[in-house]
Amino acid sequence: MTELRHRAQVHALKREGYLAYLTLEVENNFRFRAGQHTVLYLKTEERDIPFYYSIASSPGILPHIEFLIGCRDGDLRTHGLIEHLSLNKEIEITPAMGSFILPDLLPERLLFISAGTGISPLRAMMITLLHNHTGHHINLVQGAGLVCDLPYHEAFSALEKKHPYFHYHPIVSKETWQGPQGRVHELYPGLISPANTAAFICGPKEMVEETREKLVGLGLDVQQIFKEKH
Repeated sequence: MTELRHRAQVHALKREGYLAYLTLEVENNFRFRAGQHTVLYLKTEERDIPFYYSIASSPGILPHIEFLIGCRDGDLRTHGLIEHLSLNKEIEITPAMGSFILPDLLPERLLFISAGTGISPLRAMMITLLHNHTGHHINLVQGAGLVCDLPYHEAFSALEKKHPYFHYHPIVSKETWQGPQGRVHELYPGLISPANTAAFICGPKEMVEETREKLVGLGLDVQQIFKEKH
């Protein structure tokens, strides 16, 4: 059975340190829910190489979709993809997939916790909620080693000034700056009201599992914790 794929065109690509911010323009029939992911295919003479990425934007900006790509030194595979994309070439992607999405019923307070490129699906969810004016109180805790490695840092800071129900809590572990220093676990305990809070976690496997355990220990019901590993 042939896999369904959509054609997409590179609309923008920006590099900041090890991060690449990619915007594609997709076909009119492409649909997704905030939090889902897709597969980008890099075509080579030998085969099509798959790259799995969560969509970092809200459905509200279709036909454009945004991705956050992490590409460390020595990652030749991802460097090859970015080099291809920088030429404004067409690329094929699968339909959106995945069950890491916003449930239909949500409590008043929402806590989003991320590290690294794990911010991608969470950003899509938060932007969607704010765009729809749902009135939920949103707290975002985002961690990284260095300030320059905090994805969308300036954009989230600006969003906090614009939306009274959105609060941004960045933290870094490897440098001193004007904000908190340490890991994400140091920030979210004071942001939880177990009776009316749902938490969404995305990042490295160890961080996700440790955060889930700590949230349960703080009294949050496991049914109100939603997670995905990056």
